[in-house]
Amino acid sequence: MTLSTKFARIAGGAVALAAAVALTGCMSARSDQSLPGMGPDDCGASALQSRIGQPVAQGAGGTSIGGVAVSAPAIRVIAPGQPVTQDYSTSRLNLDVDASGRLVRPWCG
Repeated sequence: MTLSTKFARIAGGAVALAAAVALTGCMSARSDQSLPGMGPDDCGASALQSRIGQPVAQGAGGTSIGGVAVSAPAIRVIAPGQPVTQDYSTSRLNLDVDASGRLVRPWCG
């Protein structure tokens, strides 16, 4: 390999690195507000924090926590290990429950 070939490889790598760094500056940062569990409270999850530890029930009449009905445009109860879609909706109320069906974490997403 000649000296000019080595120089061309090094220069090409430097140009690629500089381009990557420059493009990183163009990317919009994803704020914590768009992450599951950290987003806007459009679904009313913050009002349910006091109900953590209470049993979650789903039936024909809807969803309840500790015997009190819960209302949201969409409600998803998530059991441990249950697969869920990764789509994000600020109006959907997600209720993470433990193995016994008790509320662990309410969050919008």
